[in-house]
Amino acid sequence: MKTPYLYITILLVLFGCSKKEQKKGDQLDKIDAKKAAALLDITAGNDIMAFYSFIETPVNGIFGLKHYQTLTPATPARTVFDRLQFGGAFYDANNNIIPGGNVTFGKALFYPDPNNGFFYSFKSYAPSSAAGPRDHVNSFISVQGTTQTIAVDPVYSPTSRSAASSINTPSISTGSMYIPKRLDLGIGQMRTAPYRNDTYYTMDCYTQEQRGSYDLYWNADPMNDKGVVIILEFDDALQGVLDTALITAPVSDRKQYNALRVPDNGHYTLSFEDIKKVFPQAFRRATISVTIGRANYSFVSSPSGLEKYAIYAATASEMMLVINTIRPRP
Repeated sequence: MKTPYLYITILLVLFGCSKKEQKKGDQLDKIDAKKAAALLDITAGNDIMAFYSFIETPVNGIFGLKHYQTLTPATPARTVFDRLQFGGAFYDANNNIIPGGNVTFGKALFYPDPNNGFFYSFKSYAPSSAAGPRDHVNSFISVQGTTQTIAVDPVYSPTSRSAASSINTPSISTGSMYIPKRLDLGIGQMRTAPYRNDTYYTMDCYTQEQRGSYDLYWNADPMNDKGVVIILEFDDALQGVLDTALITAPVSDRKQYNALRVPDNGHYTLSFEDIKKVFPQAFRRATISVTIGRANYSFVSSPSGLEKYAIYAATASEMMLVINTIRPRP
């Protein structure tokens, strides 16, 4: 069994729609093992951190809706990247992608596309029968914070592209799932400081006293009982952006991660202890990425119980955080 990495799906950057992807596990093997280790340290029952076991459960297919946005390192009020993706496929017993039928995911209906290697995405979709005339079905806000109907039809038909196909067909697996609210960072609430000709999210740490804190804010989702995951990532490749820390440590130490699972109440205070786990050595100023994500996941099964499909919806936001170390004067 392949090692599962929750980080991938939460951050929504893999699981893409390339027709070269032949096995579902392949997307889960492209991440640094340190990210997996950071997350596995805090796995706890049926919450967001238990997603790693969910994603590896043997199923006949997996389908997910994913939203991801990134705030620019400078001028924090501006979003520089915002993407909604849908991804998934039907698989045989050897995890090879095989043809399948229509997949209804709330207000969008996705149909098979041989030109995309039978990998489902927004390249081949239409409004479902649940969509209203004013719904933007390719926008996360059309379904966020609501419970949506899911229907998975495994029977491939080249002409099956109609939202009118019945979800009561015996072979179709149906169910429902809560789609969490889109995660937006509280950009106006978080501390910034000027640096050069712009402002940046900034945290001060006092090395002698081993203290420092930074308040993170996001829009809470009271219906999300799985909590949120906060990923702290130090990458030496990011440091040239602000002429921050230059690492002389071995290459194996130039990427560090820390993962935190916290309640989805809209606020968490990063501590000095949280931050220091991602730095391989002392520094004067460094830049890290902070990603906060929430997700929901479930299964739908066919009436016969012979087919089972994994479904999920995830949303995450990323920001850059400058860490200043303040040393006492000699």
